[in-house]
Amino acid sequence: MTETNTELDEQLAAVPEGTRDIFLDLLLEHWPRIAATAWDGWLVHGRGTVTIEDGSVPPALAYRPGTCPCHASLTAAYDPEREAVVAVIQPDGEIPWIQTLSGTPRPADTDALPAEYSGARVH
Repeated sequence: MTETNTELDEQLAAVPEGTRDIFLDLLLEHWPRIAATAWDGWLVHGRGTVTIEDGSVPPALAYRPGTCPCHASLTAAYDPEREAVVAVIQPDGEIPWIQTLSGTPRPADTDALPAEYSGARVH
């Protein structure tokens, strides 16, 4: 990803109010599961990425510990208590989208959720 925060802000500002984004809606709806997966994975393995299988609805989540050289800066810089690195992964292993996200609940606050809440594979 070569976009800067300013470029992303400009792109978001250009989206007309009320416009729906199916992917964004999916992320928002399933954020508690994503956050729980990120926290569970971090507690077990340390830094890593929550992956979403491309095209899966509801999203099939997994946690991949560690970093890959192409996205090391994201996994090295995020705050596991309040953020998650989230990637869409295609069947061939390609990653067309990866970002650091945050929301409510924070990953660290998902301890109050039932253990099986994430429904994800933590490798």
